[in-house]
Amino acid sequence: MRFLTKHEIKNLAGSTIYSRGLSYFEDGQVEGITQNTAGSFTKIKATVTGSYDYTVHLLFHEDGELQEYSCECPAHEGGMEVCKHITAVLLSIADPTESSPPPKKREMRRQAPPKQETEIETTASLKKLFVDYFAGRMQSVESIGEALQTEFNLSFYTDYFQPQEQYFSIQIKIGTDKLYIVKDIEALLSAMRQRSLLPFTKKFTFDPTYHYFEETDLHVIRKLEEIIRNQKWADRQTSFMYSESKGRTEITIPPVAAEEMLQALFACSNVVVRPSIGAPVPLMVKQQWPGQFQLTKEGNQYYLSYSSFDYPPKKVSLTPYYIWNDRLYETVDEQDHSTKLLFHMLMDTPKGRLPLDKSDLEQVYANVVSSLENQGRLTVTNNMDSVENHPLQAKIYLDNENNTILADPLFSYGSHSLHAVTEERNTPGDEALVARDSQKEEELLHLIESAGFHWNGQALSLSDEESIYYFLTSILPELKEKADVFMSKDMEKMLVSPASFSIDSNLDESLGWLDVSFQTDDLNDDELYALMRSLKEKKRYHKTADGRYVSLDDEMLKGFRDLLDDTDMNPEDWEENTLRLPAYKAFQVDKFLNTGRQWHKSKSVERLLRDIRSPEQFETALPDGLAGQARDYQEKGFQWLKALATYGFGGILADDMGLGKTFQTLSYILSERREYPNTAPFLIVAPSSLIFNWEKEAKMFTPELQVQLIQGSKANRKQQLQQAENVDMLITSYPLLRRDVTLYEDMTFHGLILDEAQALKNYTSKTFRAVRQIQTEKAFALSGTPIENKIDELWSLFAVLMPGLFPDVQSFKNMSSDTIRYRVSPFIMRRTKKEVLTELPEKIETTLHCDLTKNQRETYIAYLNRIKEETAGQLQGGNFQQNRMNILANLTRLRQLCCHPGMFLEDYSGGSGKLDELMNVMNDAKENGNRVLVFSQFTTMLSFIADALHQKGFSYFYLDGQTPSQQRLKMTEQFNEGEKEAFLISLKAGGTGLNLTGADTVILFDLWWNPAVETQAADRAHRIGQQQTVQVIKLISQGTIEEKIQALQDKKKELFDQVIQSGETNLTSLSEEDVRELLEL
Repeated sequence: MRFLTKHEIKNLAGSTIYSRGLSYFEDGQVEGITQNTAGSFTKIKATVTGSYDYTVHLLFHEDGELQEYSCECPAHEGGMEVCKHITAVLLSIADPTESSPPPKKREMRRQAPPKQETEIETTASLKKLFVDYFAGRMQSVESIGEALQTEFNLSFYTDYFQPQEQYFSIQIKIGTDKLYIVKDIEALLSAMRQRSLLPFTKKFTFDPTYHYFEETDLHVIRKLEEIIRNQKWADRQTSFMYSESKGRTEITIPPVAAEEMLQALFACSNVVVRPSIGAPVPLMVKQQWPGQFQLTKEGNQYYLSYSSFDYPPKKVSLTPYYIWNDRLYETVDEQDHSTKLLFHMLMDTPKGRLPLDKSDLEQVYANVVSSLENQGRLTVTNNMDSVENHPLQAKIYLDNENNTILADPLFSYGSHSLHAVTEERNTPGDEALVARDSQKEEELLHLIESAGFHWNGQALSLSDEESIYYFLTSILPELKEKADVFMSKDMEKMLVSPASFSIDSNLDESLGWLDVSFQTDDLNDDELYALMRSLKEKKRYHKTADGRYVSLDDEMLKGFRDLLDDTDMNPEDWEENTLRLPAYKAFQVDKFLNTGRQWHKSKSVERLLRDIRSPEQFETALPDGLAGQARDYQEKGFQWLKALATYGFGGILADDMGLGKTFQTLSYILSERREYPNTAPFLIVAPSSLIFNWEKEAKMFTPELQVQLIQGSKANRKQQLQQAENVDMLITSYPLLRRDVTLYEDMTFHGLILDEAQALKNYTSKTFRAVRQIQTEKAFALSGTPIENKIDELWSLFAVLMPGLFPDVQSFKNMSSDTIRYRVSPFIMRRTKKEVLTELPEKIETTLHCDLTKNQRETYIAYLNRIKEETAGQLQGGNFQQNRMNILANLTRLRQLCCHPGMFLEDYSGGSGKLDELMNVMNDAKENGNRVLVFSQFTTMLSFIADALHQKGFSYFYLDGQTPSQQRLKMTEQFNEGEKEAFLISLKAGGTGLNLTGADTVILFDLWWNPAVETQAADRAHRIGQQQTVQVIKLISQGTIEEKIQALQDKKKELFDQVIQSGETNLTSLSEEDVRELLEL
């Protein structure tokens, strides 16, 4: 036979009782289990030991359903809930299909052997049933036993302390052929639990093993038992227990259980109500009430009542039912919920009627009286006055008296008007009964009161400054939508409309100033100045000296306030209501005021914004004498440089590598020399490796320009500068400029060009200080990566190009990326190859993962473990910055081990997996006719690569930081003309300024912290002039720090995107968090 599973037992008992029963079971406290089966039922009996021993009885049906259970313990006494002892027995016989831990052997007492019963313990009736069923004379489980007839008798009565409410008690009758009163309900419940006989008469004895209740009747009995159990702890003398007057034959149902009990009784077939006089009547629930509402008038008083009751119905406590004439009525009204509420109120009033004066009736007429009339549920007596129906017309009169607002609200219905507060009629003797719109009246009064008005005996007044502003800006507009608002002239002047303000701008091109003027006819100059202070202090409103209010939440005024903040201007900076700003701040002005309806731009300002934002519309042409054909995007770059220069601005040409930044700049310089032939020359400052490249490209594209290289000894350089009168363009390097800065003190240049301007990224460096001392009319920077590591680098560039665009560096660091972006965006032009060179061949990037050799891996792991331990100690206590250089040196050691341990281990001879992979790639390239650039940041590694190539018979060029500039240029030309198979290049020495379109394969032998540097290196080949697809191959050692570096690169590509343009990359400075991630600390 199947018993309950552990899951079913837990659901039956609940988590807390289940845990306690499980503890009893596991401790072996269940003893003496016996099992007897009769027919379809199985009886289980067991003893659960503990401080006291308790006997448990269980009765199962053959389908596994638990029919009955009982326990002698106090927790179960008087109730039908499962206790911990019943739970323990259920677990002892649990269905084996769900595993349970075996019970422990108890040490303190021996477990008695199971009791063997030699005779079935059952009544004579159950024995007869057993024989009849298995002899085939009974066919169904339902036939076992006999169903009891049950009748519940309800008696309703009034409690002395709650005369308006009704309570009820229940009496039970049971029997088979005849019904008998249960004289002791608790005895009946106990017999059901104990499975014991309960005699009624000689002819009828209740046998719980034979007799059974219908489910609906049993449900009521169980609820009665629950009431008894829940209340046994209470005082037995309370009215809800077995009082002496009722004895033990009736149970009074407590109000808290009344509704649920009535619902259970409604499901039973035999429930009657015993009236105080007369025969019992069946329990019935009606929803159609007898009678209807009635409105009467007695003198000047009106009454609302419910008719046809000799006496009012009484509410059954805490239920939705009323009892009247021994019938239950449910207050359900789907048509009108308010009707139900009204009836409840009437039943709670003395005599069942509600007195109303005239004002009360007028206010509720539309929502209650009229509604009942429409439903046909209201009778109005003949002496009732007729009611007039008119729509509400609200009128609000507002006045300003000594900076205090006075409000006088009136409610009008047709020709009848009354004051909203006093409810006095405006027309004396007006006694008409008017149906009022109470809801709308309340909404209007609530709206007025929400502003802070209070009644002073004569009018509603408002004098608090904050409250007045709130009323004028928030409440008054809404009030005008709901009522007719009439304002005095003094009242109308209280709020100054923001529409009266206007902002004008004009550009003084000769001086480079932008004038922004703020005007209104409503305020004088002193008030405008005071208003500016209120804006700067971020107030919500400004109050004038004469008590008027200006809302500063207007979009245009908020934009002007933001402009003041963004330009760091103060009211003291104003002259005659005009703010004078550098012309380059026109873009900031436009950003904050462009949404304002009163922002007027002069034609000169409109033209400035258009010329910089859309340089193709700037009226200029490429100069004659420019050799080479400019592409469309290059012409646009030239126009942009010219437009910036025209307005005295600087900027950064940040095009992708290989898009011809030098060519565009030379075009601009040639145009300027044509337009201003007698001005000072341009100064070009570039990395040392690129000065000859500039000279070469100037001769190629602008042959008419006179170019002077500043080189040689200091004496020679001084002489070259002194003889620069007829020169168009001077070219020097950053290192030489640092040394010669004093030679430039008395010189002024027409323009300054800073190539590879990231050289200025450190604002504390000598290079930055030297460049900043150069006197020039205009300055431009060329850099594909204006931000390499930190956003501070952008500040350094613009501190030279456009002083004043940003505040000091510390304030700059606190600026958001969005703020920095909109400030620099007009002054940075950035195009990528993908955007402008649709004809440029594809660049394919591939990552090759290389296995370390056995000896290489052993060496790497040994160093890694030592470095991790050392670094962990260095990072303790926040000492990262103090140990930064040592930590970076250790990380470099690991990267060198990934390349070749022989770079710093002299006696190492275990080979390099990455070098082996490189040689495989080189062999494939040779077979396929590819020509290769190999980049490494380690010159020692380049030497290993050179030796390996030499042994395999490869021809190659070699370039590092020691290679003279002229030799660099010569090797570049030779390689592009087809000489040799490979070019080995130091990443830092040759990552920029080289044009190596003769290669179609680029190998990055080792990773650099900054992926932008790697991109620059790859673009030595992927640039204008390239005719073949470029393959870029990264070599990464499997399972090493190089994989972590690559992940770090991917993680930190957002800074450039945030400030310059999407699609590019950068790497912020290595942080402590980065180090921990790299070493998995």
